[in-house]
Amino acid sequence: MNKSILSFTKTVVAVLFIAITFVSCSEDEVISLLGPEELGELRINFKYNGTTYNIADPITYNVANKTVDGTFGAGASLKRITLFMPLNPTIGTHFMTEAPSDITAYGAYFISSAGNVDILANGGLIKITTITDDYIKGTFSFMGLNGAATVEVTEGEFLADR
Repeated sequence: MNKSILSFTKTVVAVLFIAITFVSCSEDEVISLLGPEELGELRINFKYNGTTYNIADPITYNVANKTVDGTFGAGASLKRITLFMPLNPTIGTHFMTEAPSDITAYGAYFISSAGNVDILANGGLIKITTITDDYIKGTFSFMGLNGAATVEVTEGEFLADR
């Protein structure tokens, strides 16, 4: 058999094998197989008061509900953000509520030592984009009252342990 025909046949078989593998797996299975190397490092990133904050390695707690908790800085520069959701969140866009004790609710809590900011989200959205056996990924933005002032956290995104 001609070498170019043999080479072409091997290439076609390899392409078909790869295509069948990806078609037979769901997106979640493919992402789960890829792991954090493809999804990136565990994180919570957000913008507050015009500054972007990047928190590495947030902690996920699964007790009555799921909470993803991250801390940036310490003392007077401390920023802490907590996202909460049901133990089994679903892919999609969810409205945030002021009810972290409601185990079916989605919401957020934010603290900034500078300015004595301490808010529970009274409005906002959390969009869950990816759920695998090991990870949960999404975006968020929310607002809440700190005394009479409205505080906003925007351009949020996270990747956390499930």
